Amino acid sequence: MNTPDHATSAAPTLAERVYPDALAHAESELLKRRREKAGVVASEKASPREAMNDATGLAFSGGGIRSATFCLGVAQVLARRGLLGKFDVLSTVSGGGYCGSFIGKLFQQRGDPVAASGEIANNQSWPVRWLRESGYYLAPGGSADSWVILSLLLRNWLAIHVVLASYLLLPFLFAAAARRGLWNCPAWVECEKWFVPGLDPGVFAVSPWFVLLAAIGALMMFLPGALFWLTQWRALFGDVDAQEKAQSGFTRWLAFGAKLAAGVLLVAVMDTAASWIHHAFEKSPGVMGGFAAVYAAAAAGFGWVQKAAGKLSALAAKPQKNPSMWTIAKIAGFAWAALFWLLLAVAGQAVLWSGGAEMSDLAGLGKQWSCIAALAFGALIGVWLLAKVYPFVNLSSLHHFYSARLGRAYLGASNDERKSERLPVTEPHRSDDCEWRAYRPHEHGGPLHIINTTLNETVSGKSQIEQIDRKGLNFALGPAGLSASGGHHALWVSDPATPAGSDKIAGIALPVSNGKPPFAVFPAETKNVEKLWLSDWVGISGAAFSTGMGANTSVGLSLLLGFANVRLGYWWDSGIEHPSDANGNSRKLAELLARLFPAPGSLLDELLARFHGPQRRRWYLSDGGHFENTACYELIRRRVRFILCIDCGQDEAMTFEDMANLVRKARIDFGAEIEFVPEGEVAAALAPPHVPAEFATLNKEWIGLPDGFESLAAKDGAAVKTSGKCHALLARVFYDRKPGEPRGLSEPGTVIVFIKPTLTGDEPLDIRQYHSAQPSFPQQTTMDQFFDESQWESYRRLGEHIAESLIPVPAAPSAPAGATGADS
Repeated sequence: MNTPDHATSAAPTLAERVYPDALAHAESELLKRRREKAGVVASEKASPREAMNDATGLAFSGGGIRSATFCLGVAQVLARRGLLGKFDVLSTVSGGGYCGSFIGKLFQQRGDPVAASGEIANNQSWPVRWLRESGYYLAPGGSADSWVILSLLLRNWLAIHVVLASYLLLPFLFAAAARRGLWNCPAWVECEKWFVPGLDPGVFAVSPWFVLLAAIGALMMFLPGALFWLTQWRALFGDVDAQEKAQSGFTRWLAFGAKLAAGVLLVAVMDTAASWIHHAFEKSPGVMGGFAAVYAAAAAGFGWVQKAAGKLSALAAKPQKNPSMWTIAKIAGFAWAALFWLLLAVAGQAVLWSGGAEMSDLAGLGKQWSCIAALAFGALIGVWLLAKVYPFVNLSSLHHFYSARLGRAYLGASNDERKSERLPVTEPHRSDDCEWRAYRPHEHGGPLHIINTTLNETVSGKSQIEQIDRKGLNFALGPAGLSASGGHHALWVSDPATPAGSDKIAGIALPVSNGKPPFAVFPAETKNVEKLWLSDWVGISGAAFSTGMGANTSVGLSLLLGFANVRLGYWWDSGIEHPSDANGNSRKLAELLARLFPAPGSLLDELLARFHGPQRRRWYLSDGGHFENTACYELIRRRVRFILCIDCGQDEAMTFEDMANLVRKARIDFGAEIEFVPEGEVAAALAPPHVPAEFATLNKEWIGLPDGFESLAAKDGAAVKTSGKCHALLARVFYDRKPGEPRGLSEPGTVIVFIKPTLTGDEPLDIRQYHSAQPSFPQQTTMDQFFDESQWESYRRLGEHIAESLIPVPAAPSAPAGATGADS
């Protein structure tokens, strides 16, 4: 595949860097075929970039099943008004992807945009009834299904603990073997009084790891520190560059020594505690009962963390709402990790003192060191073989369970075979799902579907493409290619020789600056990447509860969620190997361990929140809302003409946090300014040519500014009945504007209509009654993923009601046939 080579041409503009010509060309070709099938007038724009700028976009935001159900109600009205097929690009995040994938799959299955729109519009069609009946998509079988889920959770929880224990026990086994070997040396035996509790009553015994700590301090900290001061004598060096290079080298040496010393100090403290606990066991076996009780309580915490995962994830996003609980959660994570490590250290002490001899007879025990050494090397081989089974990392998480349930509930709704065979949602069917490359709704009149995820990166500066605060970058998957961060892109390559289980991509070359090629996420040559299915990508995009949460990632919370196995993220094999960092000795050691022990290494990275972004071959992907939750980010990248955004992120207080995040990221990444349109300019902003004619007649009465919305949070114990007099906001996106340059109403750009779930008092009776019973409706917590019939219908009907208020019936009715009739 040929891609433009910017390395030999003039430096690209910002617009060309964030949306390169090769990607614009590929997507414009798909857009042309989509419009032909949908019966939409083809764009008359000359260039591919201009054709994409003329496109219309639909954005379904994150918000779990709440967002999916509300978005469905809006989509039904769009279908009845004949507008659903007018949207060229559909961008989805998290829960919005549930509904978006349902719509895309239905267009593909039916092969006819009119028929697909008719079924979406019809409340009594089989697909819509299926969605209504699948509100409990995670546990549709009731109590029987709950037992299956519990068994799955326990199995995976035990499995990751076994793998982690076998990996983390190795240092203690080898330490025990080395120490038993030293007992053959009389001089070392004389020193053991400082290391064995109770051997000398006048000595507080510590771990011999402190000896290693002292050696590291001398060789890795004192020595490079002293040598650094010697480099201040410029006479020792030929020039300033050599002097600065030497200073930098000793500084990195010192930094590596400090990290190594900190790690050994932790092991030494843990081993000291373990030796005293083991000594207490020997003196009083009853102590074992108390020790076991502590671990039983920690294990019981597994269930609590599983149940509270949603609250913990929400707390990570807004720790200031409950700082004490946030502190407790982080401390609990560190405490759980410490208890687990302490248990392994005690096991190491038990191995050390195995053999039946008295502690005072160290020479006798030393003769048996070969048995401990054989055990340690045998364990190393076993762990190394087990560590090569990398699929275990993803299979032991909740990803496959979550994605499978989403596939049956939302993709299964378009499966005629499931309908004819009368299969319940608890049973899988081969035709529910499809490979991502085979998912092509645009070829049947549907939109080009873009799914947004977050590529987590917490090891700062590794890829040199992300700001530290974000701890991740947007990773978008489209029908033509992939985009990571602002300016990294790759195209899909069709090649019959691609190995089974893989897809092939070709990176789009980046411009060379100052003669040095920049860090490129996607190399220019073709690469084989892991092949995933549509349900997998929808599940990854909705992996809200996970150890990696973009900017909200916290080590303490990652430890807590990781040990409870609340892991919805996915380690995706990108097939891309980047060269090691020549300046990082600690990174080299970490990369070596990751290569030798890939499976437990990845598990440990999850627990410690150490995500290397695109620098390592396997990328940790999670909920796209961890980066940007409105789903408008990729549409602004393409500078589409008009965006209808269904913003369903939880926003009970109406603070518009997700919109504010979009405004910041659009300005920083794309140089785009998003401004909300005041009341006096709404009519002008909605007039052609700013928006397509079919969207120019939106009911302006329901469009307001952020200060026109009111909080739905209960006041003085009483439910708030309305959230203001508005259902939507209108914004203009201005590109390439110079600082201080005044805006003009005729300036080209993007028009965005944001629809929010709001209550204005004119809702149908059933919606008002449900809000009275559930005051947090329609902003209920995202952790609620089990919708009963009344809850599901209330969200769908509210979406339908708001869309009906905003979008008038066309003067010449163009609703698809069957939009109001029942499905036979």
